Amino acid sequence: MKTAKICDSCKTVLRSRDPINEFAKRIATLAFCGSDCGNETQSASDFSPGVVESDEELASCVCHPNHTDKDGEVVYKASDFAFTHGMSVTRLSHKDGGLESVISFCRDTFCKPGRDYRGTYVFKASAPRGVFWRDGTRAFMVLDTAGKSLIAHADVIATRYHGDLARLASTEKLDRLKAQISFFRKMKPVDESA
Repeated sequence: MKTAKICDSCKTVLRSRDPINEFAKRIATLAFCGSDCGNETQSASDFSPGVVESDEELASCVCHPNHTDKDGEVVYKASDFAFTHGMSVTRLSHKDGGLESVISFCRDTFCKPGRDYRGTYVFKASAPRGVFWRDGTRAFMVLDTAGKSLIAHADVIATRYHGDLARLASTEKLDRLKAQISFFRKMKPVDESA
């Protein structure tokens, strides 16, 4: 993909993190910017190594209780943040220390305090990009959201049905759950037993 920078107006939207639980909704609006800022061929950061390619391997931290059912089993909720905060992922090809570094971060930093580490899941950027709503439009975007100290950072962002699942209409809940389950089936847990 050719890389170009997003417009200044969209950079302002991206930098604004208040309220954090509406970040995904704000980012999804970039898709409607007249400058094509949300089409994933634009870099959202001055610190970026480039746009996220579909064949890039990404890693995501999974914690209890955020991404699990009541019994602590990892379920489709692993992608819940794509509808609120933005689902933070690490671009493994741009991360110093690679997957081992990500696993350490997930276990020792991200899933603390009050959250139990349940694993690190990996998937290609094409996984969420290959999930569609029933009208044929894409359910998720994967955007480069690198920061000065986090150049390997990206976000999976839902294109619709943002916010708390309980507040959505029944048909919207069903559509969202189908998309989340479809994406989750493409996520693979890292075997840490070795």
